Amino acid sequence: MKRNVKWLTAIAVVGALGLGCMAAARAAEPEPQTGSVRVVQGLQCDMRLALTLTPDVPNAQDPGFLGAILSSPSYQLTWLDGSDTQATVQLTGPGPSSQCQNVVNKLSRDSHVLDVKVLQPGEIA
Repeated sequence: MKRNVKWLTAIAVVGALGLGCMAAARAAEPEPQTGSVRVVQGLQCDMRLALTLTPDVPNAQDPGFLGAILSSPSYQLTWLDGSDTQATVQLTGPGPSSQCQNVVNKLSRDSHVLDVKVLQPGEIA
């Protein structure tokens, strides 16, 4: 009877070790990736904005002007449509959405920007 208990104990220990090794191997597997860049949902700022600019802006479409009013090298404004005082632009850069909102808030404080409106998908300025 003692022999059977020893064998059963040995089998249980080996089984537990096997399960532990399988769990450790599964945890060490790399996460699926898209190409060579890991895609993390919700961590990218990408929004369209409607800007109302002051009339003294010489060329609102100038990338130098757009970069200057943004004043953040991690983010980029891209001209989409508009006139000298009304512009639709694309804001891109690292997220999350709270950081993106901070950039929009800073943008609204620029002396050449009278108003900033975040456009919803499909919304026209």
